[in-house]
Amino acid sequence: MSPARFPPPSVILLAALVTLPQIGETIYTPALADLAAGLAISESQAQTSLSVFFLGFALGVLVWGRFSDRWGRRPALLAALAVYAAGSLLCVSADGLTVLRMGRAVQAFGAAACSVVVQAVCREAFEGDKRVRVFATIGMLIPLSTAIGPLLGGMVTTLWGWRATLTLLLLMGLVLWLAVWRALPETGGGPTPALLPVVRRMLGDRFIAGMVAVIGIANGVLFSYHGEAPFLLIQSGGLTPAEYGLTGLWVVNGSVVGAMVLRYLGRKGWGSDALIRLGLIAMLLAAGGLAGVAGLSTRDFALVPFIAFAALLFTGFTLTTTVCLHRALERYHDALGTAGAVMGLAYYAVVAAVTQGMAALHDGQSITFPLYSMALVLLALLAYVALLRPGLKGS
Repeated sequence: MSPARFPPPSVILLAALVTLPQIGETIYTPALADLAAGLAISESQAQTSLSVFFLGFALGVLVWGRFSDRWGRRPALLAALAVYAAGSLLCVSADGLTVLRMGRAVQAFGAAACSVVVQAVCREAFEGDKRVRVFATIGMLIPLSTAIGPLLGGMVTTLWGWRATLTLLLLMGLVLWLAVWRALPETGGGPTPALLPVVRRMLGDRFIAGMVAVIGIANGVLFSYHGEAPFLLIQSGGLTPAEYGLTGLWVVNGSVVGAMVLRYLGRKGWGSDALIRLGLIAMLLAAGGLAGVAGLSTRDFALVPFIAFAALLFTGFTLTTTVCLHRALERYHDALGTAGAVMGLAYYAVVAAVTQGMAALHDGQSITFPLYSMALVLLALLAYVALLRPGLKGS
């Protein structure tokens, strides 16, 4: 469907939708200790509700992508947000670990549409430079929302308790449902392409394989940072938890810088090939810088360069993933929802593998994450050269 055949959707609404999964995953992490006490479970059991979220999300990516191809983007988002609200209600009313896990899985299943369906809407509703700007905004907001979530959750938990944090997620889902119902135009939908032909087509596509590798690794490094940063800054850096929370706001400014750089270089005529390469090089330099900082023990000297290199990591992430998401499915306009679902399922599998690898390697040493990240970004650069670059030359 041509973007000229319907009014463009609100970028603010799309941005709010795309940040819901990240906020939903991170907002209640400060409440885990209170939640464990309230439900009479161990803290490790409470943490399993985080991993359950990723499992529900991965399944939802595939289901909602297919649903949106058949029934339309707007109905898919309305149905998914209703599911999200139902899962949130289960979480709020949970009286034990089983109900909490069920609620989180249902919640994540619904939230997945805010990723795969919103990306399809952006690809259908915007073209050219406008699409790049929209994806740049999304690329900036995703890491920003992972920093806002814990800060917001910490305040709500302190004031009203852990159930209030989950109630806030329920209210967010309901507000977004109303916003989609009132303001989001239909941009796609129609006959549903058969799944297996799309899968076979994508399995034989080296360009898609490169996109999955680069996007998955970049996201995996970002989520690994969020898992390791508390240990690096609190244990090795000597920060208090409150000070650590504030550093997150400084670090995610790197994403804002990344979006600004992307817009500036785009106006200067930089193509996708050069921008992805620049983003990956920035991530590699950031990981190398963090490795250097890891050997420093003086807090006043080490903290500032650590934040600077972490911000550079976020800058590179925003540059890389924004351009990749913009270009990834340009050959699949006949099956955007299904193709987006398949690709999303694939790169979330890479994210899961990367974060699980970081968890397995965690040893309390501040050098482990930087070295792991350097190895991963080098692997992403290899995938870029071997798989992506041939399809990006001249773009």
